[in-house]
Amino acid sequence: MAQAQRGKAIMTAEADGSLRAIHLTAERVYITQATKVAGVPAICFPAKGDGIVTIDGKGGLHHWWMEAPHAEASWKAFFGKVHYEHHDHPKWDWQTSSGTDDVEPKHSLMPLVAGTFKGALYAMLFSIPIAILAAIYTSEFMSFRLRAIIKPVVEIMASLPSVVLGFLVLVVAPLADPNMPAILLFFIIMPAVFMIFGWLWQQMPPVITGKLGPWRTFIVLFVFLGFAAWLCLAIGPRMEYHLFPKTEATDLALIDAKTFRPHNDEIAGRLDAGHFGSWTSGGAELAGRSAQLRKVDHESKAETFSIELVNGVKEKFKQYVASLPPDKVSVDGSGAITVNDESVSLPPGALRLNKDKKIVFKDSAIPAGASITEYGVTTTVLNTLPKGWWNPGGHGLFQVVALFIFIPLVVLGLRVTFTGMGFFKYQFHIWKQREGQWHPLKTVAAIKGRFEGDRSGTLRPVMVDIVFAGLYASLVLAIAYGLVLAVGPWIEGLLFTYDHPTAGQVVDFRRALLGEEGWKFEQKNSFIVGVAMGFAVIPIIYTISEDALQSVPNQLRAASLACGASAWQTAARVAVPAALPGIFSAVVVGLGRAVGETMIVVMAAGGTPIMDMQPFNGFRSLSAAIATEMPEAPQDGTLYRTLFLAGLLLFVMTFVVNTIAEVIRIRLRRKMARV
Repeated sequence: MAQAQRGKAIMTAEADGSLRAIHLTAERVYITQATKVAGVPAICFPAKGDGIVTIDGKGGLHHWWMEAPHAEASWKAFFGKVHYEHHDHPKWDWQTSSGTDDVEPKHSLMPLVAGTFKGALYAMLFSIPIAILAAIYTSEFMSFRLRAIIKPVVEIMASLPSVVLGFLVLVVAPLADPNMPAILLFFIIMPAVFMIFGWLWQQMPPVITGKLGPWRTFIVLFVFLGFAAWLCLAIGPRMEYHLFPKTEATDLALIDAKTFRPHNDEIAGRLDAGHFGSWTSGGAELAGRSAQLRKVDHESKAETFSIELVNGVKEKFKQYVASLPPDKVSVDGSGAITVNDESVSLPPGALRLNKDKKIVFKDSAIPAGASITEYGVTTTVLNTLPKGWWNPGGHGLFQVVALFIFIPLVVLGLRVTFTGMGFFKYQFHIWKQREGQWHPLKTVAAIKGRFEGDRSGTLRPVMVDIVFAGLYASLVLAIAYGLVLAVGPWIEGLLFTYDHPTAGQVVDFRRALLGEEGWKFEQKNSFIVGVAMGFAVIPIIYTISEDALQSVPNQLRAASLACGASAWQTAARVAVPAALPGIFSAVVVGLGRAVGETMIVVMAAGGTPIMDMQPFNGFRSLSAAIATEMPEAPQDGTLYRTLFLAGLLLFVMTFVVNTIAEVIRIRLRRKMARV
């Protein structure tokens, strides 16, 4: 047996004289050669891997030329899990270059395929509701003059170069990073405000709505939406403080390992804030968290040093200590470090000096029982906790989720209760004691009618409706929140409890939501890229959907309206079902556009080839890998041909998607022809 000097291949000589070349990474035999040389005592694999040299039992030398330029390529290497060198288990991985020569290239296409569909998924989740609802509004409710302007403007958006959207992501991503809770809140408050505006507009008397006209109505709508955006920015920081506090994502040195509370008031003040990024990813690996030793001599204003938990080098630390005055830092024979009269006993071989001139060491080198001084608090390191969340979190978020679950249940319960009491819908009697007996006095409808009076053409009935709707909403929220406070802790403890290494049984909703390792939060993440790709897909879905709705015969709408249906009922139950094949076709075409997107992904997705579908980390797609690596790939090499295979795979994927869309278009055309 002989090992190749370049690559991960071996050559074996069998007793019968046959030779076999085996690539260890690809796990396949790529050369099998039968020879007449039996009993080969020695075999040599040349440095270039282009030949075989053997010595037979009589001392004779034999040589064969060998051509296998793509030995590492196989079906399993491209699409299966491979057990790479220095890895604990088989995995899908894409890594075409490395800083060292001992790492084999990894050509698995699965991370690229997963990244392609990941970007398309988030783009479609953002674009489908906006595009389809906009098409329905434009086709069924918008005035003809306004539609003649809005639709061409949206169609022009389709010609916007994707590189421009990529630049916009580069500008928006740093601004969105600290305001991520407000952005997430935007997707909840904006639809709610839009629906409230629609309800209010329906309650307005025609005398008032008729005077405004379509353009003024459009302006009023955008005023409401602007108010919703301001509300998100105002509530976002407060929501981040209450739902994603720093105390639920800090390290071992700042919080007690059993009570999970800050050690003193100074630490509590520092952690009295919220941070969404650290909350989602701050506690994923406790073994990788840092414990710092700081000591400031206020009298002499000595320099503040830090000891962080990272890899270390003994020699650099000794050089740094030797260059400092003895009163600042010193090391004794046992390796104990003294920093401004505060001591931590640590193995000196785990220490080094980082680029910030700070003394650093690796946490795994801390012996059990070592003391670390942090902000005036000495913590004893009992052991290295396992990989996973260290301090529990998500209690505030669980209350919000439970509140949204309880609200529809409360509405349903009130309706069933009032109906069961013998009163229709939400009208119930108010009783009054007369002559020793209880008699019904008035219903809610009667009370509303009394407040409204005989002013049907004014704003007074609208204000009365708003007040009564607000009272009912307050009642529902009060009951739902009371149920959350009453049974929420019991439900959370029943469903989300696990054994903690230091605190025993703890309740951790965040662990159940984000997993044991949490979600990695990056500035350039899939969520932001999905929004940018969504703006590229919206014009396509909108245009095809609106055309499909316009192709529905007006006779169907007229028949529905003649039967007493409202405009919204006609749109939801007549126009949309008739245009559903065309709308589905629009979605499929938009999916094909999102799958093939290149520049936005190249510029803003981070370029990390990973398999998970987490929304706050990056990804790499097939098209992005082709665009970035093709110029540097050696011609006719394995990477060069693998990228061509990636292009073929991308073509097949988009061809299938567009073929499905074309079939649906043909079926829609035939159906509309019969109508």
